[in-house]
Amino acid sequence: MGTKCDMLLIRPARVEESEALLRDLGFQITAPLGEECFCRAIWPKRNTIWVGRAGDCLILSSKGLANQFFEKKRSDFMSLLFARFPESEIAALMLHSVVNLWGFALYRNGEPFRRKAGAADDGTYLDEGAPIAEEEELLAKSTLDAEGRRVYRLPQWPDEEFPEDGVGEEFVLAIFDRMTAARPEAANLDISCVGFALRPWWKFW
Repeated sequence: MGTKCDMLLIRPARVEESEALLRDLGFQITAPLGEECFCRAIWPKRNTIWVGRAGDCLILSSKGLANQFFEKKRSDFMSLLFARFPESEIAALMLHSVVNLWGFALYRNGEPFRRKAGAADDGTYLDEGAPIAEEEELLAKSTLDAEGRRVYRLPQWPDEEFPEDGVGEEFVLAIFDRMTAARPEAANLDISCVGFALRPWWKFW
């Protein structure tokens, strides 16, 4: 895994002013940070948030932002977000190469309809809802081993078997493509993001 991310994708999302939206969602902004390309905003420094747009999809990128969408209890921030975008599909994406952490959570009308996440040490620890179309190509390359764990054989490495955390990044990138019609590496040159510094411990969930 090479990509790191912690972000929300919201589609469709019509937003007139990024700073006003963030304040409405409870973020405590201390200063504007100007603009950056998406390749820098995809894994931002702590206590910052970046806002970008890919067509009608709004992108919010900030460390710690996605985790709550994989929990059982709904946070205050999630309630504000669902109220602000009641008819939008919302995807929470997380990737971290150090521990092969990966996950995606898809919500519609404020309710999850597909959530899946895993890590090297824990295996696939969350798998809720039916697989969606974007998963099918990769799932077709998988089988269950003798212990019921899903393993993958990829055409580029025909003699190797990969556990699910070894291919989790591909699932996450497929969801990014679902929401933006562009994988992150293809979108780097096309998406400009505006950033804001946040008060430490800004999270209220």
